[in-house]
Amino acid sequence: MKEKNLMKSVLSSYAYVNRVIRIIDKKVLNKGINSCNTYGFFETLSVMNEMAELVGRKRKLKTLKELVEECLKSMSETDAKILILKFIERYSNDKIGLLLNKSARTICRMFDKALLKAYEYFCSQGFNYSNLIKYLKSEKWILNKIEDSKTSKLFLTKTESFSKIHNFVWN
Repeated sequence: MKEKNLMKSVLSSYAYVNRVIRIIDKKVLNKGINSCNTYGFFETLSVMNEMAELVGRKRKLKTLKELVEECLKSMSETDAKILILKFIERYSNDKIGLLLNKSARTICRMFDKALLKAYEYFCSQGFNYSNLIKYLKSEKWILNKIEDSKTSKLFLTKTESFSKIHNFVWN
């Protein structure tokens, strides 16, 4: 169950990764520009460390994005389509069922199997549950989605999602 919730969180976060990377890029740029106003070695060192941390977060997010893309490529077309429609397009099981000419119940079963395949792919790449949690420890906006997925509040409105992500990146 916890593995499914983790995969739901990772897949639902995929839609926001590029936006978060752009926010990180802006923050690094602003820190770089404002670093000319620093007044000493330790203040400069502090700014450099903050910038290095942000660049590290960006690298991890890019890797996560690539992992999700490779995972989807490794799946059957139907499994990948179900996950894309559910997590990126945010379609309901009923709507996915209509598109794939299947019942919502069948889609639900297919969805569970596709999530398991996604988790197995991540494990094959060295990202089991505990490793992925450790890897994402600095990305609280993704880890919080694990709790959201337990309460079926995985998808927020676009405004809520953006403000939540923005706050985690900037704070």
